[in-house]
Amino acid sequence: MRIKLIWLLWLLASALAWAQTDSSSAPADQPATAPQTAPESPAAPVPAPTPAMPANLTAQIPLSPAGFEPTLDNAIGASFRVSAGYDSNATWIGRNGGDQEYAVRPTFLFHEIRPQGGWNLQYSPGFDAYQHDVGRSRMAHSFNGTADYSPSDRLHFHVRQDYIRSTDPFDYLDNSAPPLGVLNTPNQSIASWDYTRLTSYAGIDYDLTAHDRMGVSATWMHYDRNGLSQQLLYNAPQLNQDLSGSLYFAHQSSERETEGLQLGVTDMSYAGSPQRVRAYSGYYSQTVTLGLHSSFMLYGGPELTQSHYTETVFFGLFTIPVSTSNWTPAGGLVYTWTGTRSSMHLELMRRVGEGSGLMQSVVMTAGTASLERQLSKNWRGHLNATGGDDIVLPSVYGRYRSLIGSAVLDRKLWGNLSSELSYDRIYQHSNTRYYNFGNHNRVQFALIYSLTKPVGY
Repeated sequence: MRIKLIWLLWLLASALAWAQTDSSSAPADQPATAPQTAPESPAAPVPAPTPAMPANLTAQIPLSPAGFEPTLDNAIGASFRVSAGYDSNATWIGRNGGDQEYAVRPTFLFHEIRPQGGWNLQYSPGFDAYQHDVGRSRMAHSFNGTADYSPSDRLHFHVRQDYIRSTDPFDYLDNSAPPLGVLNTPNQSIASWDYTRLTSYAGIDYDLTAHDRMGVSATWMHYDRNGLSQQLLYNAPQLNQDLSGSLYFAHQSSERETEGLQLGVTDMSYAGSPQRVRAYSGYYSQTVTLGLHSSFMLYGGPELTQSHYTETVFFGLFTIPVSTSNWTPAGGLVYTWTGTRSSMHLELMRRVGEGSGLMQSVVMTAGTASLERQLSKNWRGHLNATGGDDIVLPSVYGRYRSLIGSAVLDRKLWGNLSSELSYDRIYQHSNTRYYNFGNHNRVQFALIYSLTKPVGY
C-alpha cells in the first residue's frame, strides 16, 4: 500500500507542476487590452466556476469531458468507435490466458438546455468479440440520462438514470458521463466483467436565501451478476442492492467559500443472504475557490456501521444471528483544476461503501486522479489512475487491494475522424480465497468518427 500511496503522491506533484506551467500562459493573466486571438486548441478556456452553493456531497461532479460530448447548449450527436486490442488475461481468473479483443461501440447523444432546466441523454450499445473464446462474445449496453427542472428561482429538481451492461472490466474507463457525488458513486476501485448495474438518483434543492440552501436526495443501486460463478472460486455473499438517502444544508460565507452539513444513511442488502449492513453518517464540508482555475472541497465526519449476519457453529450444524456496531472516521477531498490546455481532477476518500456488486459492504479507502492535456492542435493525452484498499464487512472475508490505470493518446486525423491508442492496467490482490482475480494489461487501438449538430427550439 505504501508503494501505491507514493505513486499517487508523485502523480499529484507532477500534475501540480504541470498546472503551474499551463496557467502561466492563461488568457486570464493577460491585460484587458491584449489582442484576442483564437487558440490553436479546439478546447476553449473554461475558468473554474464560483463556489458550488451548496457543497452537496451526493450531487454529480462536473468534469471536463474525456470522451464524446457536445459543448453546445442544444445539440444532437453521434459517434462510431471500432477498436482492436490485446488483453493479457482475457480468462479473468488468473490463468494468464491472453486473447485478441475486438469491439464496435456507437454512441448517440441528445442535449438540450431550456430557461427552466435541461436534459441530457446518452446511449451506447456495443459488441465485444474475442478471437479464440467465441463464447464470451456478447452485446453490451450503456445508458445515461439526466434532467433538471426549476419551477421557480428557489426550487430545483434533479433526476438521473444510469444503466450499464458490461462484458469488459475496462468499460467504466470509457464512460464520459459525470460521476455521482463522493458519497453515492459506485465503487471504482473494484473492476470486474459480466455484470449489470442500474443506478437511479433524485434530488430536490431549495434556496432559503441568496446564500443558504438545503436539500434532500436519494440513490438506489442494483447489481445483477450474470457471470459470477466464473469470477469467484468460493461462495461468499455479494451485494445485491444499495439504497441511500441524505439531507444537507449549506451556507455561502463569502464569494469564495461555502460550508455544508450533510446527514446520510445507506442500507446494503445481499441476494440470497440474511446479511444486512446499514451505515449512518454526518459530514461537515468546506468548499473553496482558489482562483479562476481551481476549486477545493474538504469533508469529514463520523460514521456508524451496523452489520447483521449469521455465523456457523457446532461444526456447521447450526447458524446463529450476529450483530455488530462500529464507529469509524470518514472523509476525503476533491480538487479540480482547469486551464487553457490542461485539466486535472483528484479525489481521496474513506467511507463505508458497496463492493461493486461483487463483494459485500467494505470500508473503502480510495483515491482517483485524472489528467487531460491538449498537446497540440491535433494531439491530446489522458492519464487516469484509481487505487483502492477495501476491507470487507465482516472482516472474515478479508481485504482487497487494487490499482487501476490508463494512458490514452488521441489524434485528430481529418474532419470528424480521430484515432486513439491506449494502455490499461489492472492490478488486484486479496489476502483470502474468496476474491481471486487476475491482473490485466491491455493495449488497444481505435478509430472514432463523431459529429455534433446544433438544434433549435
